Amino acid sequence: MKMLKVLAAMALVLTGWAAQAGPFFASKDGSMVWDQATRLVWMRCSMGQRWNTKTCVGNAVGYIYVDLQSAVKQLNANGGFGGQADWQVPSIRQLASIRECDKGWSIKAQDIGDGGLLVPERCADGSSSPSVDLLAFPETDSRYFWSSSAFQGGRGPNWGIDFGSGYVGDGGRLYDVQGRLVRATSMSMDEAKFAFPQNLANIRQALARAAALEREAVERKERLQKEAERREAEEAERSAFAAAARKGPQQLYLLAGQSQRGKSIEINGRSFGTIELYELIVDKFPSSEYAVRASDQLNAMDRSERAQSAAYRAAEAQRQADQNASNRAQCFSNVRSCEANCANSWSRDYRMAQSCISGCQRTCN
Repeated sequence: MKMLKVLAAMALVLTGWAAQAGPFFASKDGSMVWDQATRLVWMRCSMGQRWNTKTCVGNAVGYIYVDLQSAVKQLNANGGFGGQADWQVPSIRQLASIRECDKGWSIKAQDIGDGGLLVPERCADGSSSPSVDLLAFPETDSRYFWSSSAFQGGRGPNWGIDFGSGYVGDGGRLYDVQGRLVRATSMSMDEAKFAFPQNLANIRQALARAAALEREAVERKERLQKEAERREAEEAERSAFAAAARKGPQQLYLLAGQSQRGKSIEINGRSFGTIELYELIVDKFPSSEYAVRASDQLNAMDRSERAQSAAYRAAEAQRQADQNASNRAQCFSNVRSCEANCANSWSRDYRMAQSCISGCQRTCN
């Protein structure tokens, strides 16, 4: 029998665990979510936090288990939450149902002792933390959460889940464990969708589409800016060479000599090297006597030095271009992270999310 459980658990791990939650639907005030898969209603905030119409605020409270039980009893005795007074600490199987592992599950599984299938022990390496849908459960800490299922043979009294890694176990924890409450419902689908009208999957898709459009706009703006910078640089180069040519061959020859002796020559905001000045004379004033002199100077200069000088200038230009590209890439990576935080923080307020995202994007302007 145990071998059958193990094989079944491995099959679930390999094909995607059947007990995963979703889709979620939020209540009219946003403080609760209904899980269509399990028909459970969850508080979106951990015990100690409160819902402010947009997200969970405040600090979650860590409990020993008996204190969490007392807090739940007091909550229900004082009228409950969301018009209901039958809230409870979830079983380990219920709590495990809201784990979300974006990289899949580890191969190891836990027998939680209820006679059912084994439960994947934790999320696969590299999974995001916390291992929960943050649109459904915003501001969830990567911490242990209590279940109501007794743990036999462990140091802790009950099973729990570390939402930092998705680990299911007792963890040897006796105190400072957080709580999230749940209630079972017998609502029909129509009743549930009336009480919980906000489909979080649709909200997530809308936010993703908006973020994609914003990214496209930013990338388009970046391309246009790079093209404008390229044209500006080309125009500055043409302007500098035109200004240099206006000095005439004699003056250019004198400047080239000064450059050859170590003086820095700058014309119209651009630095000119010795070779560039001699080559400019030969190119722009080929019939001038100074073109002959400049050509002689170029021939006299060590050819390898000329090649090295050209290679250095090219390498320096490439280094600067690479640095600029790296800076832009880092900036836009920071923007992506900022956008993701905006989407999570303002999951129910599209206008505020867009305002927040726009603020992120201005950092790269």
